[in-house]
Amino acid sequence: MATNVRNLKNPSGDEKPLAIALGGLGIIWGIVLGGLKLAPLFGGDDQHVPVNPVALVVGIVKGRVVLGGSEAVSITVLGAVLALVATVVAVQVTSRRAQKKGRAIVPNAKYMASKSDIASMSGKSTGAASQRMGLKLGEGAAPGVLLGKELRTGQPVYADYETLLTQLWAARRGKTSTQVLPQILSAPGGVITSSNKRDTVDDSLAGRQAVGEVFVFDPQRIWTKEEPDWFFDPLDFIRRRSVDEWDAAATGLARLFRDDAGLSEGNKDMFSEGGQRLVAGWLLAACCENLPITELVLWAGAETDKEPVELLRRHGWHRKADALQAQYELTSRTRSGVFANAQQMVAALEHEVPGQWVTPSVGKRRFDADAFIADSQQGGRPTMYLLSKEGPTSASALTLALLVTLMDAAEEYGESQPGGRLPVPLVCPLDEAANTVKWGELANKYSHYGSRSIIITTILQSFTQAKRIWGEDPTRDMLTNSCVVYGGGIKDERFLSELSAFIGDHEEHRTSRSSDGTWGKSSRSTSIAEKRTLTVSELQALPFGVMVVIPQKAAPMLVESVPWWERDFEPAIAEAMAK
Repeated sequence: MATNVRNLKNPSGDEKPLAIALGGLGIIWGIVLGGLKLAPLFGGDDQHVPVNPVALVVGIVKGRVVLGGSEAVSITVLGAVLALVATVVAVQVTSRRAQKKGRAIVPNAKYMASKSDIASMSGKSTGAASQRMGLKLGEGAAPGVLLGKELRTGQPVYADYETLLTQLWAARRGKTSTQVLPQILSAPGGVITSSNKRDTVDDSLAGRQAVGEVFVFDPQRIWTKEEPDWFFDPLDFIRRRSVDEWDAAATGLARLFRDDAGLSEGNKDMFSEGGQRLVAGWLLAACCENLPITELVLWAGAETDKEPVELLRRHGWHRKADALQAQYELTSRTRSGVFANAQQMVAALEHEVPGQWVTPSVGKRRFDADAFIADSQQGGRPTMYLLSKEGPTSASALTLALLVTLMDAAEEYGESQPGGRLPVPLVCPLDEAANTVKWGELANKYSHYGSRSIIITTILQSFTQAKRIWGEDPTRDMLTNSCVVYGGGIKDERFLSELSAFIGDHEEHRTSRSSDGTWGKSSRSTSIAEKRTLTVSELQALPFGVMVVIPQKAAPMLVESVPWWERDFEPAIAEAMAK
C-alpha cells in the first residue's frame, strides 16, 4: 500500500517511543533525587545522596540512603510543584499556538520564502521603494499595502505602491475584513472601492468621513433608500474630453456597456458588433444634444426612429451619422438582432431608481471625476464606494462607467506629473470585481497602472469566474503582472494544481533504522525524497486566516491575515471608528 511521504519525517517510528520512555525515567529520577536532597526541610535526615541513578538505587536497597516519611513527603511536594509548573507551561504553549493561526497545521512555510524574500516585502523595503518613487505619503502613513504577517517569522508583509494585486478567495474566508477594509482605512490618499454588499460601507464610512469627502454610488439601493443629492452623468465620460475626441470616447463608453452585458469576450458576431455601433452613435447624439442618457432606452425600442441620425448631422458629425444610419438600413431580421443586443447593453437605464443616480435634477450636484482625483493629490482623501449586484435589475454598467471615468482621470493627472505617476497613490480594492465592474480592459491596465501609482486589487471568487469575464489569456496576464494572493477554499483542481506546481517542491530527509536481531546492534540510513511543498488538497483546505502570497519579485510565502480590528490606524480614523 502506498505511503504518504509528507507524513514520514521518520518512517521507522522507532526513536519516538524510546525517547518518551527515557524522558519519563529521567523525570522520575529527577523528582526522587530532588525530594531526597530537600528532605531536611521537612524533618528528614541530612544524608549523602548519590547523583548517579545506579548508585542511588543501590544505596536505597542496601539502606545507605534512608527513604522515610519525611523523604516521601518531600518527593510528593516536589512532584506536585513540578506538575503544576508543567500544567501552566502547557496551557501557555497551547494558547500561543492557537493564536498563531495555521502554524502547527502548515509547517511547510520553512520550505518557501527565504529570509531575503521576506525582507523584500518588509515595511523598510516598501518604504524605501516609496521614497525612490518620490511618493508623498504623509507622516505616519503605511509604506504600502499591508497583506498580513509571514507565518513563520511574524514579520509584516507589504506590497509596495507600485504593485497591483489579484486575490482569489472562496466565500466567507475573511477577504473583506482582512484585505478590503484595511486598504480603505489605511490609504494615504483617495480610495475607489466596489462591492455587492453594504458591509464595506457600514464598517468604513465613519473612518473615511473623518479624513475626506465620501461618495456612495448606490443605484440599486444596497446601502440606502434615500434619493441621492448628487448624480453621475455617464456622458461626462465623453464630455470631459476635447470635442474632436467625442466620437472615440463614445465608442469607448459603448464598449463598457457591451463589456457589462457579457457581449465582448468571445462574442465577435455582427449582432454584438452592430449593437455596440448603435449604442456609440446614440451616446454621441445624446451628448451633442445635451439629453439625459436615459434617452437611449427610447431609441433602443424604436428600430425605425432615426432621430439620433438627424441629431448627429445637425451637430456636424456626418460620418458618424452615415455609420449609424447604416445600422437602421439593415434587413429587418438582421436589424432586429442588432437592436436586441443594443437593448441588452443599455438595460441598466430602464429602471427608475438607477435613473435617479445618472440624470440631472434640481438641487443635485454633478459629480466631477477630475475634481475627485485632483482633491486626492492636493491634500484631500476622498472616497468613492461603488455598489451594485447581479440580477435582472443590475446597474453594474453604471458603476463600471463611473469607475473607468475615474481611472481615466487618474491616468491623465499622473501623466501631467513628474515621472508620469500620481504623487499620492490611488488605492482601489475592487471586491467582487467579476460582478460589480466587468471591465474588459482591466487585464491590459495591469501592465502599466503600477507605474502610475494606481493600485488596483482585483478580488475574485475563482480563476474560472475570472475566465468567464476576461478570457483565459487576459486572466493569466493579470496574474503575471501582479502580486497574487490565494485565501483558500476554492475547489478548482486545475487552478490549484498549477498553484501547487508554482510553489514547487522541496527535499525532505528521511531516517530509517534496521536491526540484525542482535541486542544493541542496529544501523541507521538517511535518504532524500522530493516532496510537493503544498499539495492540491492542502491548498483547498488552507486554514482560515492563512494565505498563499506570490510576489512578483520574491518566492511564494505563507502569510497570516490580520483583520481590520486588530490593526492600528491614524488617530482621526481610529477615533471615528470607535464611536
